[in-house]
Amino acid sequence: MISIFHCTNLSFLPGTVRRFLEKWGKDLDKVVLVMDTEEIYKLYRRFLPLYFPRNEEEEKEAIVKLPKDTGAFI
Repeated sequence: MISIFHCTNLSFLPGTVRRFLEKWGKDLDKVVLVMDTEEIYKLYRRFLPLYFPRNEEEEKEAIVKLPKDTGAFI
């Protein structure tokens, strides 16, 4: 199964994708994020590591920069 997210709202989508994957991620083969512009793509490249840290350094940064409850829902 593939899930596609259209990335238009930076403040909402990363948390929503994170919650979605926490709930249904084991059923997915791929997740596709679609950006309308290069500017949006660059913003997501900057913010996604906060929601999906790839190493301990990014995880520590996320703890400082994100609220405990991101308020995202599905």
